[in-house]
Amino acid sequence: MIVSAILRGVKPQAPPAAPLSSAAIRGDWFAQPIGNTNVRRHALVAALSLIASLFVQGAVQASNEQAGLIPAPSRVGWMLVMPRQPNVLYIGVDLPKADPSIGICNDLPMRSSDAGVTWVDLSGVFASVEVDDPSMDLSLACVAPTFSASLDGNSAYAIVVQGRFGPAIAYGLVHSTDGLNWQPKLDNAMAANTFTESAVRHQRLYSSLTSTASPDSGGACSVTTSVSDDGGLTWTAAGDPTKAMPNAGQLQVGQLTADPRHADTVYATLGDCDNYSPGSVTVSHDRGTTWPPFRLPSGSHGDVLDTSRLHPNELVAGPAAGQTGDRWYVSPDQGTTWHAVTCPGEMGGACPIATVDNVFGAGKSYAIGNDGIYAFQGGGAGLQRLPLSDRLPVPPATIADVQAGTRMGDPVYVLSKSGVLYRSDDAGLSWQRLTAGILPNAQPPSTAPGALLVHLTKHSVAPAFVSTYRKLGAFVVGNPVTEAYWEGTVLTQDFEHMRLQLRGAVVTVADLGTEALSRALQVDNPDSVLVDGFNDEPSLGPNNATRQYFPQTHHSVTGSFLLYWRSHGGQAVLGAPITKVVTDSNGDGSGRKYQMQYFQNVRLEYHPENKDPHFQILLGLLGDESLLYRGWDVKTG
Repeated sequence: MIVSAILRGVKPQAPPAAPLSSAAIRGDWFAQPIGNTNVRRHALVAALSLIASLFVQGAVQASNEQAGLIPAPSRVGWMLVMPRQPNVLYIGVDLPKADPSIGICNDLPMRSSDAGVTWVDLSGVFASVEVDDPSMDLSLACVAPTFSASLDGNSAYAIVVQGRFGPAIAYGLVHSTDGLNWQPKLDNAMAANTFTESAVRHQRLYSSLTSTASPDSGGACSVTTSVSDDGGLTWTAAGDPTKAMPNAGQLQVGQLTADPRHADTVYATLGDCDNYSPGSVTVSHDRGTTWPPFRLPSGSHGDVLDTSRLHPNELVAGPAAGQTGDRWYVSPDQGTTWHAVTCPGEMGGACPIATVDNVFGAGKSYAIGNDGIYAFQGGGAGLQRLPLSDRLPVPPATIADVQAGTRMGDPVYVLSKSGVLYRSDDAGLSWQRLTAGILPNAQPPSTAPGALLVHLTKHSVAPAFVSTYRKLGAFVVGNPVTEAYWEGTVLTQDFEHMRLQLRGAVVTVADLGTEALSRALQVDNPDSVLVDGFNDEPSLGPNNATRQYFPQTHHSVTGSFLLYWRSHGGQAVLGAPITKVVTDSNGDGSGRKYQMQYFQNVRLEYHPENKDPHFQILLGLLGDESLLYRGWDVKTG
């Protein structure tokens, strides 16, 4: 429950001696659950954020170590280890939705560059990437599991999903060489929910988008495919991979697979629109122009067409992710002939959970199955159970995935079915449980040198923000409701009333008021008082002692709100007004309605029930509300 700051026993503080700066902040199987991230802004935010851009003062340096960032345990849904940089890995951390009826995502994408010791939240990074139609709802940005490592082994691709409401979703392909800066690889005329990269021709990409009509329109699928020869800078429309099939219109493209030896040949694995499961394949030998049916080997119905490092230069048909099987089919000649082989590392008639190379001993491959770790050579069956099997951190049958580097001594990662991540640095002799995922509100208070513990909320103000916190006071900032965390490359910490960020060497007050207003305006309620409150106000003449007009936002501050605004940091701390004064509930559970006004960084509320005039103007608990909307429990007291 959101409660008034006055009930927390917070004392008013004098205004800061100097103003602070204010600043605007701001996949492979299609059938698998789409990943989430933090809540992001409605498209309206792009316009609102233009108003919130005042950079000037208040500097502090910070580093990961100074901030004391120790991620809290969370359930990990998937992982991707970069094979040539095995200290770099991506994960999706399961988060509950704030409102299960809204949105499509519930995974938080994270990245670690130090083998899982510290983590960076990528949700804000992906939310800022504009793909497909830039005018649509950008309030959520999600990453479809899993990321894909580029064939160069050093960069990564991801499918970003933007949108909240039902079919109003945009898919885009993005690429990064450092994992923190992501560039769109599709222009505004194209979109994609699956893609493939050619191993033969550098920068040849194929992409496909399947759109589903509403049930009222028959629920048919529409498929568009594109090809790029310059790494995604420009794209050319290609043909429909489902067109030659008798049930075209009821099929979607679940996976594209580039031929391992011919750059102009690409395969599309198809499945039903409604309930995707792989069933048929089409092929194009002319760079995606035409797509005749492709003959899978007899007995392989339901298999996925792909390639494998264990069968280089050959096509492989094998069980889809999450399915069981006892054999693969391989073809050296684009599907003209096929021969059945046991799954690499096959154990007792079953394909392994995962395979890795060299990490448990150079010169061999290793299969991890329900009975343990087996060594094997080439594409052969598992031959010998390793004693290391008894050192695995969880029973083998409970392992969901194993990934590693490619050299002896590289780290090995085990993900359990319960979502716990482990790492071994000594070829499987010992394992360390990783506190994977950042849920900053659930972290224990930091004990880093210079951190300030606030007993009331059991969180520490990060060293980077202590000076600002003391200068403004808890009455203005509010008590911390999270530990410090990273949004991309920006150190961030949420407080009851506002959000502080470290950008370079400058502490800024983030535009949390803009975010809260845009979130409130997303609710489909044309009678909301905020709809009228957001409408522009006339200037009404020059400013005076009781009224100040802001032409950049077309709103005014008057009366007691103006007195409070002027005495508590003004525009540099609270931001400019972005609504009129409205009467609305503040979510405190009392059912009361209060006079309130949204500013770029905060919300001011008038509480006449408090007899002491010092406590009649209070800041709304936007920090708490933001955590609740993200699906992070507010843990105070």
